[in-house]
Amino acid sequence: MFLETLVISLLLSVTLALFYIFYPRKIVFSETNTSYRNAIIVSDIHCRRGTVCKVLECIVDYAKKNGFECIIVIGDLFEDFHEKVSFESLSRELRSILPEDSYKLVYTTSRSSHDPLIEKKYSLNIGEITVDIYPGPLILKVAGIKLYLLHGDSIVPNGVVAHAVNRLATYLGIHLFLEKLVRKKARIRDGWVIMGHTHIPGIDYEKGVANTGAWKNMWVAGIPYWRKPSGTMIIVNTDGNVKLVNFSKSYLNYTTQ
Repeated sequence: MFLETLVISLLLSVTLALFYIFYPRKIVFSETNTSYRNAIIVSDIHCRRGTVCKVLECIVDYAKKNGFECIIVIGDLFEDFHEKVSFESLSRELRSILPEDSYKLVYTTSRSSHDPLIEKKYSLNIGEITVDIYPGPLILKVAGIKLYLLHGDSIVPNGVVAHAVNRLATYLGIHLFLEKLVRKKARIRDGWVIMGHTHIPGIDYEKGVANTGAWKNMWVAGIPYWRKPSGTMIIVNTDGNVKLVNFSKSYLNYTTQ
């Protein structure tokens, strides 16, 4: 049994080492001078087009009740909108899924699947909702802290592979492997690296990396999704405190259909 465990550990170690050397691509962040007092950061909501997204209703409600200035979605806001889009079609689809209220939304798109393909920043107002959309990884400040925000597909395009890599790394005792790899590969020496994509929530205060987790709970026709939703988010308070927060069970009474 010991020998079997040792062999498996060695094989996994070699796999991760090869992945580390050969697979990750260069990560390029855009940067905005806009800053916020505090914020909620979520990802992997996977809203379906054409109907108000109930998960977003939960998140907006939480943000309003707790005084958050901004909601930041770092990729996979949509489930099935991976195509080149015009500003008009993007605006139309956002109008269909965003719950009516007064709030600020920052949306950074994933590039490999699910989200619309855009090449530049777009800004729009939908009633009292202000939306800024950025293509890919983004740097901005919340509570004076520099945040390096990315979905995660810029380092591992496929979400299933990303999930498997972090699961294997956790088995070997390396928590949030890909998030730490982003920090190393992009030579980030300050602030926080926050991503989604793997659907595995977590936070490491020493290394300054975190993963928001995911909200997707179903495939088509009501078939349960193979990875359970974590119902988690990262919050940055006005005092600069960064936390991983789990929604209460009352907030988790939702559906993405």
